[in-house]
Amino acid sequence: MFFTYEHSHCVHAPETFEKCLEGLPTWCHRLTSILVYLRHLPVTQSDCYVSLSLPTASVQHFRTKTVQNTKNPTWNETFHFTIQSQVKNILELKVCDEDNITQDDHLLTVFFDVSKIQLGETIQLCFQLNPQGKEELEVEFTMESSPDPPENIVTNGVLVSISSQNERDMNESVTLALNSLPIQEKITIAEDRTIDLYTKANEWTQGLCFRPRNLDARLGFDLCTDEQDFLQNRRKVVAAALKDVLHLEEDLQEHEKCHHRLSDQRRAVNQGQNPLPIYLALNVKDKVATKDFREWVEFTPYEVGFLKYGAFIRAEDFGSEFFMGRLMKKLPESRICFMQEEQPDLPEKPYEMATCMFTPTSGLSTALRDILTDRPAVSKYHNFLRGFQMHNEYIQQEHFTKWKDTLLDTSPNDLRGKSEHLELVDAAFFFETSCPPLMRPERKVDVIIHLNYTGGSQTLPLEQACRYFSEQGIPFPSIGLKDDENNLKECYMFDGADTPGAPLLLYFPLVNDTFQRYVAPGMSRSAAEMELGKVDISSFCSPYSTREVSLKAEDFNKLLKLTNYNIMNNENMILQALRMAVARKKQAQSQPVSQAQSSA
Repeated sequence: MFFTYEHSHCVHAPETFEKCLEGLPTWCHRLTSILVYLRHLPVTQSDCYVSLSLPTASVQHFRTKTVQNTKNPTWNETFHFTIQSQVKNILELKVCDEDNITQDDHLLTVFFDVSKIQLGETIQLCFQLNPQGKEELEVEFTMESSPDPPENIVTNGVLVSISSQNERDMNESVTLALNSLPIQEKITIAEDRTIDLYTKANEWTQGLCFRPRNLDARLGFDLCTDEQDFLQNRRKVVAAALKDVLHLEEDLQEHEKCHHRLSDQRRAVNQGQNPLPIYLALNVKDKVATKDFREWVEFTPYEVGFLKYGAFIRAEDFGSEFFMGRLMKKLPESRICFMQEEQPDLPEKPYEMATCMFTPTSGLSTALRDILTDRPAVSKYHNFLRGFQMHNEYIQQEHFTKWKDTLLDTSPNDLRGKSEHLELVDAAFFFETSCPPLMRPERKVDVIIHLNYTGGSQTLPLEQACRYFSEQGIPFPSIGLKDDENNLKECYMFDGADTPGAPLLLYFPLVNDTFQRYVAPGMSRSAAEMELGKVDISSFCSPYSTREVSLKAEDFNKLLKLTNYNIMNNENMILQALRMAVARKKQAQSQPVSQAQSSA
């Protein structure tokens, strides 16, 4: 049996990806895979076959014939793929035992990174399926140049799509080469007859051939133009306010109910008159624990996107259908209230994935996993990354590694390009703080005012965030609240002096301390007002418990007055943090001048 599948969409690896690079011509490679044999299966006589999947070359799964009643099946079957040489190509070899009555038994799966095969090389590999046993699967691979012409791509070093420069005339005729017809299959073509040939383009070929226009998604890790303009305007507004509040002698230098949609908030920030609202959600996988897979999704009035992939779309397009970065079907934008957050030794090619084997779990394990990973509130939206592929060297891209924090990040076939939907949950499923978008270096955050509204421990969310950013290598102030945990103050300042590049952090835990005795800073409560100072925020019966899905108007107003008081009562600490931030800015601006003078 000889099977051929051709697909010609290839990419080239540029040296830098700070911005999206378009129109990069690249050649394709032709991968030949020969399934030879499987030896010493640790089961009784079986009816084995191997299923092959290379998602970056085909949306289909292919398989060998079934070899009956043997522990040592031999196939010698050949499969061809035209691959995208610089896309991360992971071949999945799934060994199954055919069953005519029940579902086929999945014995094991081998994942192999085909970038290990050099162009012009033919190698025969034996995959050891059990370190303690003799089971092995032998496969022969050949990598050759493809005769297909080069194509142009768009990439930011993590995601890859086809460029608009590949536009083709949809009216041109198509010539079918005879050597592309299946071998050993009988095809009769009558003489002097007109043959009507009908073809059906699946979503993959439609995305490549019939959607050649420019991307509607933005690939890049910098801020969008709208947010950059906002920051320019906001700096002017904030500089004037700080000059007045901090009594500076010189100007700072630049270096109700929700019935609105996210994009509507642009009007409130278009001149920098208000702070930029940034929202956060977690993208998760069904039946996969949050600790095993999660991705930060950021929402602003301008864009919605993934920090890890550097892929963004306009806020008004969120929820619409995309394929390979192009808007396929525009859907109405959702209202906001419906939107549910020592260096190791490197291998010679750090982007290569190690070959690994997966053995399926038992039925009991699967049932337990389903129970433990069930999430009561998951919002599904069309996946705007659908159709994108992972770049061959994505794993060492600086911006990707900054947010790479789960095992599945090293399994490109499991990442978001082929999923139809995003599954978004509250960021609190991981930790109860929304700081990650603020830690993008492009935003140059100097001071974070963290208002905690978490029930339960008031120190745990901040400790979790501190530990997470430390593990990711993202500058964040060190936190020390252990000694105060049972008697928390209204405000803490962490200057981050021991962590270069970290912002100042003002942390307001949700506590009811002096508010019980004061209506406003310096204004004591009368006997009649003492009851208004009793805001239950920590007991089991608290109206603010996470068990409560809504708040009464009275309880909401009490919470609002409490948090407003805590901020006003710590005005001096806020001003101190702002002065420190201004001083750091001035020091940072003077250092290049001093260094230039000393070198001169």
